[in-house]
Amino acid sequence: MMKSKRTSLLIAFALVCILSLSGCEDSFGADNDAANVQSNPGSSEGMKFFTKPKRGDTSLFIMNGVECLADYSSPLAFDAIYVSPDGDDTHTGASANDPLGTLAFALCNLRPGQTLNLLPGVYHESVVMALFGGPNQPITIHGVMEDGQRPILDGEMTRAMGIAVAESDNFIIENIEFRNYTDFGLIVFLGSDHIVRNNLFIDNGRAAIDPANQHEGYGLSILGVKNVLIENNE
Repeated sequence: MMKSKRTSLLIAFALVCILSLSGCEDSFGADNDAANVQSNPGSSEGMKFFTKPKRGDTSLFIMNGVECLADYSSPLAFDAIYVSPDGDDTHTGASANDPLGTLAFALCNLRPGQTLNLLPGVYHESVVMALFGGPNQPITIHGVMEDGQRPILDGEMTRAMGIAVAESDNFIIENIEFRNYTDFGLIVFLGSDHIVRNNLFIDNGRAAIDPANQHEGYGLSILGVKNVLIENNE
């Protein structure tokens, strides 16, 4: 099952590359090196952590980040989930007083209808999600504002992207600052019915690792998406 879905992702992404004339032929040249892929400790099956620039199952190049597929998720119990840099993944995540500790663990275990509340602070993470979501019940990734501060995803120019949402449906991504990612602050490709609003994108895409990008990336990249609303981003 996973093989067929991965093939679908590769074919669809190749078509997007052709349509956008982005020269993606170099993106499919290298196989994953098992030495550079390791399981993410304490996470559900199917999450992989790429420590070096490698192409994942979504065909995106990933560096110092986690990739996860919805088929391997273990959905969290509550409709509202909280995460904080000061939290811990052994917590329930059910409230701001008992938050999870990593963006990756929270994102990779979401189901339709849930809201992930990112509490203010700085997250040094990179997460690629594929095949998530469904109709009617959005997955919301919501940055909580406190005293004029919003959560910050900082790639420190050592991570390829902040969040990637691939071949997924019905996401709302809002109130987050993305900064210092080599390729993309936020990338959404394929899928449908997404809302991206009220986010800040600062100093992303300055040193892209994907050969197809020729060392230039984007703060926000939307490719091959149906029914997308993009508003009030800076």
